[in-house]
Amino acid sequence: MSAVAPDAAALQLDAVTCTFVSRDAPGQRYTAVRDVTLAVAPGEFVSVVAPTGCGKSTLLNVGAGLLAPSSGGVQVFGAPLAGINRRAGYMFQAESLMPWRTALDNVLAGLEFRGVTDAPALAQDWLRRVGLGVFGDRYPHQLSGGMRKRVSLAQTLVLDPDIILMDEPFSALDIQTRQLMENELLALWAAKRKAVLFITHDLDEAIALSDRVVVLSAGPASHPIGEFRIDLERPRDVAEVRTTPRFIELHEAIWSVLREEVLKGYRQQLAA
Repeated sequence: MSAVAPDAAALQLDAVTCTFVSRDAPGQRYTAVRDVTLAVAPGEFVSVVAPTGCGKSTLLNVGAGLLAPSSGGVQVFGAPLAGINRRAGYMFQAESLMPWRTALDNVLAGLEFRGVTDAPALAQDWLRRVGLGVFGDRYPHQLSGGMRKRVSLAQTLVLDPDIILMDEPFSALDIQTRQLMENELLALWAAKRKAVLFITHDLDEAIALSDRVVVLSAGPASHPIGEFRIDLERPRDVAEVRTTPRFIELHEAIWSVLREEVLKGYRQQLAA
């Protein structure tokens, strides 16, 4: 593992701007995010919450090294990022499992690519950790939506990344399964305290999971407009913590900043 600069953030976005050529109007440009500065400390759980379609996923792609910013820069543990961020694991919103591989083989894939010698044992251990130890021989179509998300979580964490990037990973699940997965994520995160950058449009989810919540404006040219320290005690149960007075106070404070941006985003969608 490369050396870590003293007091360096695990992931640092410095004045990141991403501008794209419009597919609908060639020659015109669209700025998804502008001058975004955001840091995630080692072991910190940070959520970014914003209206739909404001460039949240763009920031994750920049942090993963999948997208080079138009301007600004990215640092990983104090070193400039060039190319793919090999210290990060990425859990996508969309289904990412290979349908022709079993649950165990899906978890194995990344380990095999890296040539890990004890890959089968590690993959089986992570399936067990996410509660699927006896389902390793099942194919994705034989698993429920929540079970597939558990496989995806194991697939990401088995590689032991120093940074975990998560793009609305539980948004398609029913509320009960979603809360189970959120608690599962918190338990696994607490065991190793990796840096997490979690993207969501669900304010309740952001508060229940995070150490810090960053609010982005509506797009285009989305940018941070608020940052809140979440001082709720850990460990947390995501269902129980929602009923506490401090959670309600934090929700009201963050929503007072977010509400107008959500309305702006809604009006923009109606006008499109």
